[in-house]
Amino acid sequence: MLANEDVAGDRTVWVDGVGWNQDAPSLESRDWDRAAASMRAAESAYARAGLAPTAIDLAEVDDTFAFKQLQHLDALGLQALDPSRVNRSGGALGEGYLHEANGLARALAAVEHLREGDGTTAVVQSWRGVPSSSAAVAVLRSGPA
Repeated sequence: MLANEDVAGDRTVWVDGVGWNQDAPSLESRDWDRAAASMRAAESAYARAGLAPTAIDLAEVDDTFAFKQLQHLDALGLQALDPSRVNRSGGALGEGYLHEANGLARALAAVEHLREGDGTTAVVQSWRGVPSSSAAVAVLRSGPA
């Protein structure tokens, strides 16, 4: 739910930065050993939020395939983040694959954790692998404006 701060009260979660990027359109021309679109989307989201990856204490990332979670954490600059702080919801592998709604599920999980006080700054990442390798990243923060 989106609301102004008068309505939201003390459980406010702010969207501080968002980035989106598209990778190569053809399967043959993609760089399969890294998540290039996620990296560029993350750079944009972090810049808009005015934060570095070291400020993130919770992550919900696409794990449609187990290896993609590792690639996405690398692309987000979160290699040093404690693994217990990643996909606390269970991710797509734990909750089920929701097709085009995977990113929304990751965002909802991050908002719920931030509202419960389980962290103050989260990154949410979504990836659509085939046919178009697009990625979206959002930086969320709990607390006052």
